[in-house]
Amino acid sequence: MEQDNIVVHSVHSLVRLLKSSTDPPSTPGPSKIEIASLAWSDPSFRAANKGEVIAEWVLTQLGEAKKARREKDIKFTSDPIADLRYWTLLCGVLTTPAPTTARPVKTWLLPLLNRLQLHSIVLELLTPQSSRVLGPARTALAVLWPLAEKKINLDALGECLNAVFKTCEDWERVDDDLVWICSAVVCAYRNALGNAGNKKKLYTSFLTTHLPSWLYAICNTSSLASSSSTKQLQNAIYAAGTDTLFSLDALKQSLDTLFDTFSSTLIPSLLPVLPKLFSSFLNAIHKHRSALIVSTTSVIGGREETRKKAMEFVRRCWTRVWGSTSLPEGVNVEKWKSIIGVFEIVEKERLFVVNSIRGTQTDATKYGGELALTEARDKAIEMLETVNAFSEHYQAEQVVLPAQLLDTLVQIEYDFIGSVLERVLSILIHIPLPLLRFAIAPFSGLLTRILEYHTKTRTVHTYVSTLLGAMAAKPAFPLSLSPPVTSTFPLAYHLPAVAHALRTSLTPTQVTPLVTDVIQAIRSAWMAVKDAHEEGERSAKKRKLRGGADKSEREAISDSIRAFSYTCRIAGTVLSNFPANAYTEGGEYSLEPSCSDVGDLGWSIVWETLTERYEKGGDTKKRKHAAQNSPLSASYTYVVTSASLRFLYDIRARVSRPLGNCDRLGEAQVQTLLKAALDETSEPELVLEVIRTLLWRVWYMHNFKSQKQLETELIFTATLDILTARLSSRSKWSGVSAALTRDNLGLALLYVLTDRWIEILDALASPESLGRFISLLLTISLDPPDEETQENSDEAHLTLRGILLDLFRNAQFWELHNIRAVFLSSVLSLTALLSSYKFLATAVESPLTVDAADQAQLTLACNVYRLLDHVPSVYFTRPVRVELVKRAIAADVHIFTMLKGENRKRGERKGKDLDRSHTEPVDDEVSEEELKNWISRLTFIRVFLQRMGPFSNTPGHVTSFDFGNHLLSPPSCITSPPKVLASVTLDLIQSYVLSQLRSQEPEAVASVSSIITKLIAAQPFSQPRSQETWTHILVQSSVLRLVERLTSDFTFVSLSDEVQRALKKLFEALESTLSPDTAKLVERVPTGLNQLLSSERINAWSRFLLLKRWLGIDSQAAFIPFGSKLATLMIRNENSGRLDAEICSSVLGLLFEEISCMPDVSHHVQLDVLVALYAAYGGDWAPNKVEQVMDNRIIEASKKLSIGDFAHLLSVLAEGMAGGGLQVAHRERLIHLGKLMLHNAPPGTLNVIQNFVTGWLNLFADREQFYGGSSNMRMECLEFIAKHCSDRPASIRSVDLGSIWTLLHKILSGSSEHDTTTAFPVFHHIVTIIGAFVRLRRDLVVHTLPHLGLVLRQLMMLMRKIRPQLGAKQSKLVTDTFPSWLPTSQPLSTDEARALARLLTSLATKTVPRTHAAHASYVLVAYVDAFNDPLCIINAEMRRELEPGLFALCEMVGEHSRDALMVSALDSGGKTILKSLWKDYEKQRYVGKG
Repeated sequence: MEQDNIVVHSVHSLVRLLKSSTDPPSTPGPSKIEIASLAWSDPSFRAANKGEVIAEWVLTQLGEAKKARREKDIKFTSDPIADLRYWTLLCGVLTTPAPTTARPVKTWLLPLLNRLQLHSIVLELLTPQSSRVLGPARTALAVLWPLAEKKINLDALGECLNAVFKTCEDWERVDDDLVWICSAVVCAYRNALGNAGNKKKLYTSFLTTHLPSWLYAICNTSSLASSSSTKQLQNAIYAAGTDTLFSLDALKQSLDTLFDTFSSTLIPSLLPVLPKLFSSFLNAIHKHRSALIVSTTSVIGGREETRKKAMEFVRRCWTRVWGSTSLPEGVNVEKWKSIIGVFEIVEKERLFVVNSIRGTQTDATKYGGELALTEARDKAIEMLETVNAFSEHYQAEQVVLPAQLLDTLVQIEYDFIGSVLERVLSILIHIPLPLLRFAIAPFSGLLTRILEYHTKTRTVHTYVSTLLGAMAAKPAFPLSLSPPVTSTFPLAYHLPAVAHALRTSLTPTQVTPLVTDVIQAIRSAWMAVKDAHEEGERSAKKRKLRGGADKSEREAISDSIRAFSYTCRIAGTVLSNFPANAYTEGGEYSLEPSCSDVGDLGWSIVWETLTERYEKGGDTKKRKHAAQNSPLSASYTYVVTSASLRFLYDIRARVSRPLGNCDRLGEAQVQTLLKAALDETSEPELVLEVIRTLLWRVWYMHNFKSQKQLETELIFTATLDILTARLSSRSKWSGVSAALTRDNLGLALLYVLTDRWIEILDALASPESLGRFISLLLTISLDPPDEETQENSDEAHLTLRGILLDLFRNAQFWELHNIRAVFLSSVLSLTALLSSYKFLATAVESPLTVDAADQAQLTLACNVYRLLDHVPSVYFTRPVRVELVKRAIAADVHIFTMLKGENRKRGERKGKDLDRSHTEPVDDEVSEEELKNWISRLTFIRVFLQRMGPFSNTPGHVTSFDFGNHLLSPPSCITSPPKVLASVTLDLIQSYVLSQLRSQEPEAVASVSSIITKLIAAQPFSQPRSQETWTHILVQSSVLRLVERLTSDFTFVSLSDEVQRALKKLFEALESTLSPDTAKLVERVPTGLNQLLSSERINAWSRFLLLKRWLGIDSQAAFIPFGSKLATLMIRNENSGRLDAEICSSVLGLLFEEISCMPDVSHHVQLDVLVALYAAYGGDWAPNKVEQVMDNRIIEASKKLSIGDFAHLLSVLAEGMAGGGLQVAHRERLIHLGKLMLHNAPPGTLNVIQNFVTGWLNLFADREQFYGGSSNMRMECLEFIAKHCSDRPASIRSVDLGSIWTLLHKILSGSSEHDTTTAFPVFHHIVTIIGAFVRLRRDLVVHTLPHLGLVLRQLMMLMRKIRPQLGAKQSKLVTDTFPSWLPTSQPLSTDEARALARLLTSLATKTVPRTHAAHASYVLVAYVDAFNDPLCIINAEMRRELEPGLFALCEMVGEHSRDALMVSALDSGGKTILKSLWKDYEKQRYVGKG
């Protein structure tokens, strides 16, 4: 080698040059790195050990880089560490295979690494300036680091680890190469730490040096990359830190040392990871428990010590975290989250036990963990009481975080919340409205857990009493934040749970005291309202300010009214949800004696408030004036009255009888209530409650035959008056009484009337009232709500549209004879205008002018048909149905005539615009919006006609014979009809033509002929797709449907001669249009699939071939292989893009149709193409559920194949599966196709099917790609076998069972590789296969019972679940026993256990038990082995589900075989398990004694 007068001809000269004191060795000349690179790359320099020399020099330069940089004061970029040439050369030397004459790399590299400090090189690499060389450096370190890491001391690794922490503070610059280097350092440190003897020094140095960087590295997740390797590195860094902080030597130190290090500057970094640190601390305590706790010998004592240490950690966490001050609000939120996380671990690990923490000590410092929990509770309650409802930031956190903490405390120990329960409930009741939307979700869980505790302890009555006491408590929030008196009850979401708890957990002896408490609570709340109101009145008189009050008085009145309303709501829920025996008359603990007291109290409040309102308030004008000047006084009347009436109604509805004599209203009292309901100044909530009360009175009097007709009619009249006056089409109601307004009062009344009192209305209302009610229903619009309004609504609301649709879908409504009769008569009345319209053939072609009055009536009649679309057709009487159909036809023709006239006017208008430069307004032109509305009405009418069935049932309606031509002549102004209109029009045309074909009348024959002639005249399929109008599309679709129904429902000779001639002309027209175009498409080679693929064109050609064959014309003459051409192109372009489902289905149908038109010798080629097409496009590869669409074609055509074609199709499938070169997805689709073919096989193919199934079963069992390949392939194979065994058990032969058992055994065998998720269908398919054998082919099963027992044993072993926190080797031992489709991370559920139990039970119900008894023992042994496995568990739910099957096995085994098992097959643990199982079996076994 020679360059610039530098000659290297031997290793000695190379060493002399590289060790020269100057760089470059001679000036001018190449540098040392250039000399080394040239020497390495020079092929003529063949010294065997030149790699050793170069590697030693490069490593020396890299190791001394820092020292040289410091001595010569050079920049880092000029350093060898940052020079890419050094690392590239070193990478080449280490990774290039050495010559045979050279020493192995490990031989000369180990002594070299012993002399160097590789960790110093790594330290330099972890600086930001070395980012350019990380790639080759990683490659070099992959060789160097495994050899050197064991020689590096722990202190040096600690320095490298600190460099890793600093590097990972900024995760954005951590790429894959840096991740590998950092992971290698962390792994080496953890290994060295595990082998170290004394870790105390490491613990101290970690706290003082590494802790800040470590915390920032594990907490800084905002810039963390989403790659799994980066996340694994962060987890490894966390594990390295916790291994140091919580080693055995560190745990022996005081916790003060650790927490004193957490200064205030580290708190923000510590907060996110604090719960995780606590969990790691607990794991370390459990791991080293025997070494840490040596003072106690009992297991219980060890657990107590562990709990003490854990709770001491909790106390210090609380003190350190919450003792930090001067933190921003966002960090304050993180404080809450971290403390909640710590408390959740306390609850999960069951660390807090009062007796274990306190013991006999009285000093508070002995159980500081409890103090921490108590202080946290007080802090959370204080935060809720001082919450700022108008803060723009952290609104949700102000409510959610304290709620989560209180919820966690309830789970830890109920007494933490039980002592302050009333205070907490008071806060929830008076929560400010801006925060109510945040409070529902978190506090619902909190209240549910509190209620669960009281339910389990049978103290629900105590909880209810506390809840009632919280209603009267003064709110902690200022008046401006408290909810208004008319607001929704804040705990309404909790009342259903309270009601359920009362019904299920309240004891009979608790009923009477609770009723007394409830009555006393209502009485006290009422007295508080009266006192506050009277005090306000007295103060107003003294100041001579009527109706006025200062702030404190207004607050007192508002609080008392709100408390009374809430108390009544709770009282109604409580008294109406006692256990059923509490409402039994004459019972020992019956509620009956208290009902009178409840009624007296409630009605006394109602009459007192109403008397003050109507006797002292003056007339309506004065009441309005008083309500405007003193809204709080007005609220006093209606809120109290409404709450009382609602409270009485809830109890009355539950007991179904009046609440004492005061509940039996007199005539004057009814008049007073009606006056309140009809009063314009009455609030909607009061009106609704009055109407509900009066309607209940009507129902009760009707049931007991004591109703007064005049009074009943007055109540119905008042209800309908309010309903008519207050019904708004755009109103919505959430279902809450507090949300009632004057706009939605009518909606609420309609809902109450239709949901609860519709039967009473039908039975007692007069015909006039029923007519008003039905007329009101028929005027409701069914237009959906505006999208904006629907998007802005936060919850589901009741609407008029929803109420009406629910009513019409309710069969009970249509069984009400009076309402149904009035409804039908009202419908006929509203559509009477349509009976005057005449269906004339000339009217279709001539424009029609309609005046405004008739147009309004026509609109109303069309809207009625929109409602009728939701009415069940069976409830129309025949005369009404006939009349409505006639009127619907007339309306359809009339609307079409109007639209054609509009189209003609628009055409004339456009012509005038061409002659004039100025456009004048035209008054009679229909707007686009109105045109859209008329099209919508036309759609509803046609949907009604479709639902009513064929028109042939219309007697004497001769003009209906022209209706088909009318349907085929849509106006041109409808360029793009809605999908519903287009579809229903096609359905009507099809129904019309079929009904006329089935008719024997001459007019019907002429009508069909005229329709076919019209179809021919329209020249279907002659226009390019871009020029097709709705008329062309309608005609073409009608032709396709006509051909399909004709060929399936009729024979050609059964039709009349006139229709036969018309059909032949239609065929000739189609042939003249389709044949030339199709022949051209087949002859030329297209540039793309889009030139050929059109579902309409494909379907047209397919129907043409079908019609040709149906007409008896020779199909083989002039045959055009259009389908074969399309399929071939699609197969060739499989990977170019996805195709529409309709196209794939159409091509498949065309292939089947062409088989009937081809000679027999060509069928095989066509079937080969068909199978290839399905393999390419079947299954779930393409969108829009192509598999379902294509499967329907296969199912339809498979049964029509000949035996020869079917046998060839199966042979193609067998060859395709046995051959090579197919993708996995193609094989899966072929298996699916085979399953469809066997399920829909033509008759006479049993022998073919048996041979085919035998071949496939052998193939499945022999090749691993079927039982050990992809999860989908495995499921397809099993589904194929399961469906075949279930659908065709007679075709199964004894030779098949061997392959099936072999396949099942292999699928259930253990594997070292597993899928990421469990394939549960695999298990169920296997159970289905075995179940089909047991149920349907027991004659074959009895000869293979050992195989059955083996598979059942394998299934039983799958019921195991791996124990948590196993080591790597132990986990590997367990996972290798599970099949590949069942990863241990997702074990089987109780559904699979239940399925296996059903299978085992089926064995005992058939003739199998006698012969299977000898093999059932081993299945029982499998269960015992699974249960006794020290590395696995079978949880209680799984055992409970398996019990029926295990008991069936016990019955088959018998006592003799059981004893043999106990002696020979089980160890001591297994014997205990089997004894316990047999004991449970004996308990449930029927012994014939009753």
